[in-house]
Amino acid sequence: MDLPPVVQRVLSPAASEALQAFGVISLADFGHLSATDLLEITADEATLQCITSAWRVALVQCKAAEQRPPAACVPMAPLPAVPSVAALLTTRPKARLFPPAAIAPRPFRHVISQAIPAAGASGKTSDRRADCLDAMFQVAVQVGSNNCAFGRELGMRQDEAKPLFFRKFQAVSDERLVALRSALRRWYKWHSQHAPRDQPFWQPSALTLSSYFQAVSRGGPTAASAAFAALKFWRDKVGLPFCLDDALVSHWAAPAQGHKAVGRDPIPLCIFLCLCKAATAATGSVRTFMCHALLTLVACLRFRHLQCSFRLHIDSGFLRGTCKKGKRRVQQTRPPFDWACPSQLPFGLDLAQQILLDYGELQTAMGDSADFVVTDYNLRSGEALTASTKRCFRPMGLPRFCELLRSLLLTLGIPPDAVGSFTSYSLRRFLPTCADSLQMPEESKVAIGDWQEKPQLVAAPKHRAAPNSMAVRYAHDRVLAAGFVKLQVVVCVDAVCSKCGMDITWNDRRMNAPSADETAELVRAERWHGYAAKPRPVPAKADSSSSSASSTSGDSDDEESEAELAAWFRQSSRGALHLVQGMSGPRFIPYCQDVPFEGPHVERGSGLEASDNVCRKCLARAPDYVKQFRGG
Repeated sequence: MDLPPVVQRVLSPAASEALQAFGVISLADFGHLSATDLLEITADEATLQCITSAWRVALVQCKAAEQRPPAACVPMAPLPAVPSVAALLTTRPKARLFPPAAIAPRPFRHVISQAIPAAGASGKTSDRRADCLDAMFQVAVQVGSNNCAFGRELGMRQDEAKPLFFRKFQAVSDERLVALRSALRRWYKWHSQHAPRDQPFWQPSALTLSSYFQAVSRGGPTAASAAFAALKFWRDKVGLPFCLDDALVSHWAAPAQGHKAVGRDPIPLCIFLCLCKAATAATGSVRTFMCHALLTLVACLRFRHLQCSFRLHIDSGFLRGTCKKGKRRVQQTRPPFDWACPSQLPFGLDLAQQILLDYGELQTAMGDSADFVVTDYNLRSGEALTASTKRCFRPMGLPRFCELLRSLLLTLGIPPDAVGSFTSYSLRRFLPTCADSLQMPEESKVAIGDWQEKPQLVAAPKHRAAPNSMAVRYAHDRVLAAGFVKLQVVVCVDAVCSKCGMDITWNDRRMNAPSADETAELVRAERWHGYAAKPRPVPAKADSSSSSASSTSGDSDDEESEAELAAWFRQSSRGALHLVQGMSGPRFIPYCQDVPFEGPHVERGSGLEASDNVCRKCLARAPDYVKQFRGG
């Protein structure tokens, strides 16, 4: 061991052998051990007492070495590679210098997991939240007495402290925990290649941290500030002693000079109308995804808030739901909030009917665990979404949603230059932009955001947030009031479309918008409040040839195409097909009876073939063109 003579004189031969077996080979290794680590070295009391005495001397030597000025500024040499897997398996690594397995880079972790399989592994997918929290706990314990957030009891009484440690992070989302773990992995990977080997990854020097942020800043104007915020979380919440307040490091908290955040452009009015018109004619998975995209638009929700919404239902003609975790913080928590949106859209699109149908099937498949709205599809990257694409009952991610949205708009004939920049924020900014062009009052603009934003006191210093007024705080009907304002905006867009056509701009909307009295009259129309609309299966316009052929066909061809695409559902896997007469909430009403079945359906679709087993009572009461198509 490379220890100073003053430390070696205190150590006995047995104590030296115990330290070497533990992995201590230098003064830095010995000085960075915690009191908890000392208890793990040996069980012999005499040897442990000798090691403790030498450890106290090593602490004094380490502090003296840190205060001693360097002889010369020598360039930092690259570190040798991380020890091989065989070396890690045969000798104990320095527990103080290497992070837990969950924090280590992925190739390292995978190799270790293959070499040393976990005892009793069942092969099931582990809970990623539990994995992240367990990794945080291991790091916090590993820091030992140098932890700046937790005391020594965290390491000495781990079984009792672990559930309390987990409770501290109950308000942090799963996605945030995964991102924080990835940020620490990235830091450790860089540290293992550029920092001195005897320097722990959790206690770097200010120069090392600043060099890391300089390397990260090459990824963009906000890359370094994002990495700084992640390491600040690890320091403040987990207790890693990062010297982020040092003058060499603290300036990386701000983005690069001259950077300005630019918001996404809202989708144009013509694209919104094109989506509504296409959704009325679409079927299957294409119609489902279009309605989910339109729900994001008319509800004016963040996609992540839509994906943690549940309890979807109809309330006074509006589609209403509950987001279990909002953005606004109240007493260090993010309370849930309710939202509402119009159930009917232009061109007779019954949005609520399709959304509740898909959500009812999701609840049937997943039960009470269905706490999201937009489901994923069994598609590979780059494949086109079709009506027969199978749905997967798992939440869709934001990148997948944006990819499918752009590809769907391209199939509708939208130019690629206009589609390339569209994201979920392009949908969310549509209603506020419309409300601003209509010069709506400030209260109505705030209502579009479901009362989640507080008004600002412009005259107050630093624009301090004003408290919610009593009228807003005690208004029991404010959720439906927000839905009514959204309906007013949609009705105004439909009125301008009727006057100027579908190819309208924001200026057309501003110059031809109806007056307040005209809007109030239009909103009262029954077509904006009806819900039990009869499904109208229309053949999807797959290409221009099919569209032109259908437009030139006669009435008999139209009836035959409607019969071929008649909507049906099945109550059991081997039961007969029931023809759809209408809907009652998320349940189908068959022709064989005037009320829906008690149990949920197991299959639905459109299109009949001569060999299909169709319910005879449904055929007896079905329209004549369906009977003729079936030969009845």
